[in-house]
Amino acid sequence: MNVSADEQSSGIPCLECTKRNSRCIFEQSSDKRRKSYERKMEEDLRYYRGVLDDLLEAIRHSTDANVDRILNIVRSESSISEIQFMVKEGLSESESSYPARDEHGIAPV
Repeated sequence: MNVSADEQSSGIPCLECTKRNSRCIFEQSSDKRRKSYERKMEEDLRYYRGVLDDLLEAIRHSTDANVDRILNIVRSESSISEIQFMVKEGLSESESSYPARDEHGIAPV
C-alpha cells in the first residue's frame, strides 16, 4: 500500500523528496523498520514452516500411492494451498492406517 508522508504521524517528507520538491510516497509494506513488517515475516515463516513440517510428515508416514499423489501435485505447479490440502488429506489417511506415534514420531512397541 502506498502512503504519503502526510498520512504518517510525522507528516514530514523524507530528505530525498524534500531535495526534489516532490510528494513523499513509499510502499508501507516494504518499510522493513516497522514492527508490523517483522510480525508479518514471522507469521509467514511460521506458516511455511508448518507446510514444510506437514509435507515431511506426509512423505515419511504415507503410503507410496499418497506420496506419488503429493509429488504429482507439487510437480504440476499447484498453489501452496492446493499442495497443503493434498498433504493434509494424505496425513489423515495415513493416521488411520498407522499406529499412534509419540512427539518424536516413534510408534510404541
